[in-house]
Amino acid sequence: MANMKQGIKRLCCVMVWVMAIQLSHADEQLRCSKDMAKIKNIYAVKKDIFDHQQFEDLQNHLNQYDYTRLFQKNHPKQTYYLDAWIPSDQATADLKSAFDDKMETTYAVHQPFANFILNDQELCLITLDISFTSDEVTTTLKNLTDIWVRKTDSDRWYFFEYHEAISPEDFQEFFPDFPENIIFPMTETDITTLEN
Repeated sequence: MANMKQGIKRLCCVMVWVMAIQLSHADEQLRCSKDMAKIKNIYAVKKDIFDHQQFEDLQNHLNQYDYTRLFQKNHPKQTYYLDAWIPSDQATADLKSAFDDKMETTYAVHQPFANFILNDQELCLITLDISFTSDEVTTTLKNLTDIWVRKTDSDRWYFFEYHEAISPEDFQEFFPDFPENIIFPMTETDITTLEN
């Protein structure tokens, strides 16, 4: 009986030790907070492209960092745009129209509100506020959510622009087994008329 109690004690100690190693390893894998400067730089490059560069530069930027582009092989001749898969020609035309509008844009990037490992990927959920100024009117979208994704064996980050209208099927494709306890903030819109 004493040997059995001693064996149970050893087993418990080993289990606690293994859990501690796993937790410390999980913390080491989470890099979002450490990589915020890198993530903010990707936003800054995107803003610079809209402000000063060509449409082709924006397309290259999206091909490099847009998480949805990794799924295009499952959707021939389609591109994920805003909240749905649409024909690639239409997505390109809609994006070009937004690009050509040349509104003054500012970003306010907030600290992550969730950060965890899911299916060998680190997910980092960040809210941001984006303001667009055009024709004496500023429209601010508050609490937009971007999901930043990084394979745990890579330094490369991709972004996913979350929209409340996304279908459950599309969200499941991008993020299978996403935790149900994560609540996305509701986006708010504020419109201000600039006075002369």
